[in-house]
Amino acid sequence: MVALHKSLAIGETGGFVRVFADEGGSVLPLLRHATTRGPFRDYSQRLLTVIEGTAAMPVPVQSDMIEPLSEREVEVLRLVASGLPNRDIGHHLFITEKTVKKHLSNILGKMQSANRTQAVDQARRMGWL
Repeated sequence: MVALHKSLAIGETGGFVRVFADEGGSVLPLLRHATTRGPFRDYSQRLLTVIEGTAAMPVPVQSDMIEPLSEREVEVLRLVASGLPNRDIGHHLFITEKTVKKHLSNILGKMQSANRTQAVDQARRMGWL
């Protein structure tokens, strides 16, 4: 637990998500424990949301759209829904922040949404998230 707390302290300070997400399922029990006690509850919950939110989720059926979202756009939308800023989404997906912005622009256009909040809300109503 001491090592976990040290890792979370460093990760939270540096805004690291990908380091934990790359570990996938092996770190989930530790993060679940950290969400219930200790000083890193919020950060641990955020990490859990990212890891569980992107793992093995099917791409939604998008028959109502003129042009469906790509798998990468769906990944970006899910990370946006988890509350991550563009920079962290880029780190998580190993892409630049500029590429994240381009994906978001494509998502907004395809979903005919005015902003990322509206796109996430629409995706939730459609059962994609």
